[in-house]
Amino acid sequence: MKKVNTCLVLISIILGSCELPPQREVHNSSFVLSKFEDFPLGWTYERGLPSSIEKVPIPGRKDFKVKLIGERENPVILSQKVILKDSGNYFVFGKVRGKIEAGAFFISATGENVNKQIRFVKDVNTCIRTFFSIMIDKPEIVTLKIGFEKESIGEGYPDTLFFLKEKYFEPLSIDAREIRMEIERLSGINPPEELDDRVVKITRMINHMYLIQDEKSTEAMLFFKSADLDLLQTSYLNKYANEGFVEKNYFYELKSSVSIDEILKLYRIPVRQLYLQEDCVGRHQFLEYWNKSRGKWEIIDPYYGIRYKDKGGNFMSFEEVQNLALEGSLDESYLEKTDVLAYKSDLSELLQHWEFGGTMRIIKK
Repeated sequence: MKKVNTCLVLISIILGSCELPPQREVHNSSFVLSKFEDFPLGWTYERGLPSSIEKVPIPGRKDFKVKLIGERENPVILSQKVILKDSGNYFVFGKVRGKIEAGAFFISATGENVNKQIRFVKDVNTCIRTFFSIMIDKPEIVTLKIGFEKESIGEGYPDTLFFLKEKYFEPLSIDAREIRMEIERLSGINPPEELDDRVVKITRMINHMYLIQDEKSTEAMLFFKSADLDLLQTSYLNKYANEGFVEKNYFYELKSSVSIDEILKLYRIPVRQLYLQEDCVGRHQFLEYWNKSRGKWEIIDPYYGIRYKDKGGNFMSFEEVQNLALEGSLDESYLEKTDVLAYKSDLSELLQHWEFGGTMRIIKK
């Protein structure tokens, strides 16, 4: 069996076009090999040499992992064609461990109407878990690729690469007018403002409620427990609003983020939780919401009380900020302080979080 697999690999390298038919979903998305396999079935060589792939034992298991080697002459790339039959928004999730000494390691998704990738260009020597999103308007064959760009040196251990369709994205709609007059009264919204301003004001209410014990925080808690908000549809907000004042602690970061999440979702505003990671361990949590009028995701960070804006003054999404961070271009000029009472004010600390380059989104709580 081992000889047969080795022959298949060599033939695929020589011919280049000997690919498996497109998969409905990603085959062998974890790149695990059995003791009889020398190559991750389901994947084909886009580029590389027999020495570009090594089989590495997984500690405590009988399985093996794939090691990709970036050789300057012919750095390896693996690819797989996948059929996406349903229209909608998809995430491409990827996780890799390794070290980039020169050049870049990348993950990409390409098709007739899709062309997106994310690159890692610095010396990581760690675990990076990341993702990007693509929109599919009609059934399409999308090619996933993972590997090193030309003239790259290093090594990478692919751990995960797969698609996930975002189920709640399409049926939800946004109508900022549905935010109740009571929120406008507590937040000081008069006359009604755009959705972005309302989100900031709701964030200000939540942060005030969790960080300061006074008449305004008590008033906010009473409102959040009102029948209008149907708090029984929430879990975090319901619990925290009934706990009373929350002392400053490590869990504030989570409480504020998920409470804002649940309020916006009560008004049919799609929200996604994010957290920055160091070596695939979460270090900082925040969120982004969908602004239908602009047709994009926008970050708000209650912990630091900031938004992200590009040089043109436009609110930025996670992917836009992550790309800047990976390029080494993210600095405080992209961070806009709001009038939200923040738990932390040291923005240099936040930039250090982004420097690690890996971020994972929590799809569901």
